[in-house]
Amino acid sequence: MDSVTPSSEKNSRYCIFVIFATQIPIAFIVGINLTALNSLTPVMEVFINESYQIRYNEVPSAATATLIINLAHSSLVWGSVLGCISVKLVINTFSRKGSILFVHIFLVLSSVLMGPVAQYWHVYETLIIGRFLNGVFKAIALAVVMIYVAEISSRKRVGFYQGPFSTFQYISSAFGMGLSHSKVLGTQELWMWTMCISIVASIIYFLCYPWIPETPVYLLETGKWEDALNNLKKLRSNSNVESELTTLQKESREISQRNYLTLSSIFKTKYLRRQLFVNTIIRTTSQLLGLQAIEMFSDSLLLDAGVDEKYVTILSVGVFLQIILAFLITAPLQRRFGLKKVYVIGLIIISLSYFIFTIAGGLYVKFPYMSSVAIVGFFTLVFGFQIGPLFVTFGLPSELTTASSRPTVVFYSQCTLWISAGIITFVFPYSHQAWGVYAYTPFVIMSIVLIPFSVFLVPETHNRSAAQIQKSFGRETMNDEFHQIDSNRSIASIT
Repeated sequence: MDSVTPSSEKNSRYCIFVIFATQIPIAFIVGINLTALNSLTPVMEVFINESYQIRYNEVPSAATATLIINLAHSSLVWGSVLGCISVKLVINTFSRKGSILFVHIFLVLSSVLMGPVAQYWHVYETLIIGRFLNGVFKAIALAVVMIYVAEISSRKRVGFYQGPFSTFQYISSAFGMGLSHSKVLGTQELWMWTMCISIVASIIYFLCYPWIPETPVYLLETGKWEDALNNLKKLRSNSNVESELTTLQKESREISQRNYLTLSSIFKTKYLRRQLFVNTIIRTTSQLLGLQAIEMFSDSLLLDAGVDEKYVTILSVGVFLQIILAFLITAPLQRRFGLKKVYVIGLIIISLSYFIFTIAGGLYVKFPYMSSVAIVGFFTLVFGFQIGPLFVTFGLPSELTTASSRPTVVFYSQCTLWISAGIITFVFPYSHQAWGVYAYTPFVIMSIVLIPFSVFLVPETHNRSAAQIQKSFGRETMNDEFHQIDSNRSIASIT
């Protein structure tokens, strides 16, 4: 292991193609469905009223209409909770490559349910069911794509190539909000096409699928050493990959019979406990800091900040599109200083911006000019997310885990992510109604707490080998995992 340094592994152009062909379609689907109902809410209210009248020959009460709209919004998140629980089942049933194909098939089905079926048959239940299914397979896709990219990319570049996923997702979110504007597809006749446009991304993946390889780690798991070697040669710019393959074989030795580390085995081993804790906090940072509330209610938040209603959607699109600037800034910073420092910088920006946004929003009623300050605070707040937690949310956990621990760590951190997102989606509208802008106070406090966490507890990964990174968690050698797990008799099937 120690003979293989990250600098000796470089991704080939083919590997880069495979990474983007896998990431971009999923990022587009996730982003566009995350914000589609943000601007479409008035149109959906009319659709629900009309559908209800056609079925029951009466107008629904305001409470009933509001309940259906809230179910449509929240079903995406609660579907994601079920999806993250299903990740293990999917990756244990299919290969990495096959899991992504499986996910795309059901994402297409969910789009059809949300769009044509709902509109043509006036069935708002299929809108809710479609959103729920979309959430289920979105959560599975996020986990599987993260694992897939981590297993085909070189150790040196895995963090960099995981980072753009959030950039693609936010560009897609801005695109979705633009499409759902009332002057584009946000009308009673055309809204279903906003739900269907993501099918194009799945079609692109289907067309690329014959050229998508299986990951070397998965092939090693199933005992196909020669196939793993051949694929790794295609994925690297240098042909001498035997030493890297040997490293991957050591990391995945205990899963060669499709066995994975269980939660109980992780809790019995000190450095694995630390690994799980650190990765779970990193993976859920965006939700712990309230990003779900910002993404799903950005129009309402900008209205509260004093923005004219006709400019709200335009500003929301701008908020999401600024991730392009964030990426252009973060990418060279990541290459020079590493993901940990980028994470710390983002948290500092978020903490300061939350403070500005909360204070300015609270003073807006007495001092109208504070509206501009609140808007600036809102933009820099989202920019902080984009430059820090969102950029590292896939890359840093990939660097901090090994082939053996990654599936289990990703599973439990993903579960925590979507459960916290579901809680925030349900609770935030009520807390915001009761406390106004001061509903962000818990997020302000959490942003301050996470700064020392990121500085002192997150290991440095920049230009460090897997052995050096794991040593930061307290692991003495790359072989001690096998000895400790065997002695605990804790190796079990992921199911």
